[in-house]
Amino acid sequence: PAISEGAFGHSIFSSELSLPLKSPSSVPRSQVGLHLLACMSTLSGLSVPACVLDGSVQPGSSMSLSLEENTTTTFSSSYAAAKRFSSKGGSWGYSQGVEAVKFMPDTDIYLYGFGLFAETQSYTGHIKVCDEDSLSIAESPKISYGSGPGGIYDMLFDSPVFLKGGCWYTACATITGSNSQSGSGGRTTITAEDNGVPVQFQFKSSSMSSNGTDV
Repeated sequence: PAISEGAFGHSIFSSELSLPLKSPSSVPRSQVGLHLLACMSTLSGLSVPACVLDGSVQPGSSMSLSLEENTTTTFSSSYAAAKRFSSKGGSWGYSQGVEAVKFMPDTDIYLYGFGLFAETQSYTGHIKVCDEDSLSIAESPKISYGSGPGGIYDMLFDSPVFLKGGCWYTACATITGSNSQSGSGGRTTITAEDNGVPVQFQFKSSSMSSNGTDV
């Protein structure tokens, strides 16, 4: 139902309750503060699963996705993994190309990063995630790294990245170094679950891939 002008003494379209859309514009600081408080109140009532895409984007590697339920702006460092591949495969070499696959979650999530296969201590690389228009929305700094638990190194973004459910994104990694393992038995659809919250992910090949990675 519509709110009448007399309900609160002002129309919802009055200058006291509206922010201008055109720039430059001047508004009182108190007016901006009221809008910020309203936004924070709305966001604090939302519950969005936080997802860590903790897996390699190489075709033979272990693509894992991790979830956790968060209701505050403080993000945990722990996460559950969901691997796209059933087992490890043969050797995978790196050039200056990009390893990339597309993925789509079926609900809103937070993306923490990717897990990269690493057999030695001599790799250099960085990761990024792109939107449906292939535009980068988050990117990690370029770092040197080595083998982690299970032969996978978790490379994370500086802060979790919010991704909209039902939208396609591209996971990208640019890596140099010695060969690593790959994976086999990759699936195009997986379901990850953490604390009873299931999230389904779909995968497909990306045109951004230039080092042989596909789905």
